[in-house]
Amino acid sequence: MFCWKCGTENPEDARFCKKCGATFEKAPETNGSNPEREDAVGQFLGKKIVQLKNVFANKKKIIIVSAAIAAVVIVVIAGVSSSTKKGSKADINRAISSEAGTSTASAENVNNSKNTVSVEDIKNAKVGDIIKFGSYEQDNNSSNGAEPIEWQVVDFRNGYTVLLSKNVLDCKHYNEKTKDITWENSTLRSWLNNDFYNTAFSSSEKKKIATAHNQNPDSYEIYKSLNKSYTMGAKGGNITDDKVFLLSWTEVRDYFGGKIANIDLGIEDNYNQKLLCKPTAYAQAQGVDPFENSNNALPSDTVGCCWWWLRSPGEWQYHAMGVNFYGCLSEYDDGYPLCRGSGVRPAILIDSENDNGNNTQSSTEKTQSNNKDSTNQVNWLHRDPAYDLFGDSTAR
Repeated sequence: MFCWKCGTENPEDARFCKKCGATFEKAPETNGSNPEREDAVGQFLGKKIVQLKNVFANKKKIIIVSAAIAAVVIVVIAGVSSSTKKGSKADINRAISSEAGTSTASAENVNNSKNTVSVEDIKNAKVGDIIKFGSYEQDNNSSNGAEPIEWQVVDFRNGYTVLLSKNVLDCKHYNEKTKDITWENSTLRSWLNNDFYNTAFSSSEKKKIATAHNQNPDSYEIYKSLNKSYTMGAKGGNITDDKVFLLSWTEVRDYFGGKIANIDLGIEDNYNQKLLCKPTAYAQAQGVDPFENSNNALPSDTVGCCWWWLRSPGEWQYHAMGVNFYGCLSEYDDGYPLCRGSGVRPAILIDSENDNGNNTQSSTEKTQSNNKDSTNQVNWLHRDPAYDLFGDSTAR
């Protein structure tokens, strides 16, 4: 039975309430009252008291849980506001989705969707302009997501736009084992066309990237300029079809006036400002070694610049060529494929005439179908050496 006074349930034979001590032998009487009726009313009220207690207890739990959920939401939003650089609604949504346990592919993140350029944007660009396209970790702070990749417009040719990353984006070996190697079989080529390609670009961006049909020139010719009494150089290897690639030594020569480092000249005479490149914070954290210029031997703009790979071979078949921190083609100190201090500066080919993503043709096939520059259908990047990126003539 239930206590008539406090509503606590007690055994049927109890004489006193186990909680408040009220007696059950004689309930409080009222003038002209019916004891049995009063006992029934007491039992009813007792049950209602218990029910109300349970309701209020449950409501208290609901209020506590709701307050906890609200506190978590406030913490999440506060964390998003302090950790995201741009503080945009898209960044907040991405962070909340992460807190909720939902996963998004790095190449399909919010950054990529707002960095996708249209064909019209590309057509309106000029050689030397900077275009944002795709995303990759750059500030070495993964909590705020990947940053937009900046690309330098290098050339417009046969309906394609050649883009070269403004900065060195990562640090990788040219090949994971020191051995005779060409670009075709290098581990760096595999990484660029798989890991980097899938990480940096969304599905819609991939549709704008054409397959470059790349010739890989030997390096004998460039070493002839050093007037050595013995033959230096190596085979460039087979033609390759690449979604992402590195520039060759001939392309660096033709676009930027790049020359091989000549030890008979002073460092300043080998200096080429057009080829200077700095690593991102992430690339530096991965092992890229920026130049300090501690003795002020070079112009001040070389400070922070680094060495970056080309896809061409170096002096020997087990060497690879690159551009050094003062803008000269070189392999000194860093020419071995296993060198970790060397940066990756990717290049891509955008189909400037197609915004629908139907890039089933390679650059060679498109050149043939359009009947454009059919004599240059293989080495599509190779051009008149009297012209470079900035339109002036330089000695090669």
